[in-house]
Amino acid sequence: MSASTLPPWDSIAFTFGTEPAVLTSVQRCSNVTVDYYGTIGTNQIANPPPTAPYNIVVYAGGSQPLLIPVNNKATSGQYRWRVDLPAGQTYAVSMMDARGYSGGILAPNMRVIAGTNCNVASPLKPATLDVAVSGNSQCGQTIVSVNNGTAPYTIQIVSANNGQQKTIHFATSPFAITLDVSAGVEYFLSLSDSAGHSSVEGLYVAAASSENGCLGAAATVSSGMVSTLYPGGTSALSTATASAVPGSGSNGLASGAIIGIAVAVPLVAIVLVLLGLWFCYKRNRRQRKRNAAEKPDIDPYDPAEPDVQGGYTPVPTSYFGSGPNGGSYQDLSQRPADRHTVISEGATSSSGAGASSMGVSEKRRNLLNPDSHGLGPIASEPFSPSDAGGQASHSGMPPLPPAYSPSPGHAS
Repeated sequence: MSASTLPPWDSIAFTFGTEPAVLTSVQRCSNVTVDYYGTIGTNQIANPPPTAPYNIVVYAGGSQPLLIPVNNKATSGQYRWRVDLPAGQTYAVSMMDARGYSGGILAPNMRVIAGTNCNVASPLKPATLDVAVSGNSQCGQTIVSVNNGTAPYTIQIVSANNGQQKTIHFATSPFAITLDVSAGVEYFLSLSDSAGHSSVEGLYVAAASSENGCLGAAATVSSGMVSTLYPGGTSALSTATASAVPGSGSNGLASGAIIGIAVAVPLVAIVLVLLGLWFCYKRNRRQRKRNAAEKPDIDPYDPAEPDVQGGYTPVPTSYFGSGPNGGSYQDLSQRPADRHTVISEGATSSSGAGASSMGVSEKRRNLLNPDSHGLGPIASEPFSPSDAGGQASHSGMPPLPPAYSPSPGHAS
């Protein structure tokens, strides 16, 4: 890989040191003074300048990066740090300002040994990313696979010997990086995803290799941050995708902007789909209302209009009033006790007397037509209570009084 394709090392926005200067044997729970300066080189101001407050960043293998707030307001000052990290491990120590610009890496790496009267819990938190790393040769390819993260991913090569980090962004996993670290140099790999999960892998030591063309070939960002998003994959980074693009004060996109775009695009698509569905619903609703106004679904019934199709004429269904033959319907309460005898018109009674010799008027029982559609009564039949098997409960007519005749004593 040529020097032009290597991602650059991060810029330095400020500097810091410690008292004691070398932390290769720090007792646990002892105090270390951290001195930080808002300038670089010979009192030069970085572009952009650092922004307070700062954080001490501790890298330990198998854990998340540990942030220790300094809570400073000025860009230069001191901080008293009580080192309560677990003993027996090696740590890389860095500093970051409020916007993520680096203050460099403390060299050499810090090693913590057991202390006295120090029974405190470890401040380290377990890693939340499942990462597999293969390859650690000088100028060779290192393949990184993130098994449970959310793209895009960010990886940092944290090398104390270089005194600074290298930050690279990848769109997918797995991805490959060129390890431009000299043989024998210790380094960590710090990874994070777009969902805020993170992991520190290492401590690694670069293995010797016959390849050395990468050493010292990568540039250092002079202003802002690099925001190039590499496509991922296990092949070497191409020249077209590896060119550095400063993120601040340049035409490049910051990593935050990249993440924002990745989140915003699907949200905008969902909103557009919902708006389309809403407009379709409103249009269909207006069409239905227009159709309903032009023609009703059911024609209203007009009682004055005859039923042409069926030729139907309503017939009164009252039980009172005129019968079908001009007579009156009879009071149902005056039916004969024997309901089973019916005399047809013109027939004689069981006693031989004709209808003309009856002393009572004929009762008529009217049978209603069971046809619910015709609604008209069937022909009535004459009925005489004298033809019933028993004595009628009511006479048809009271007998006439006898003719007046004077008693014998009053004969004229």
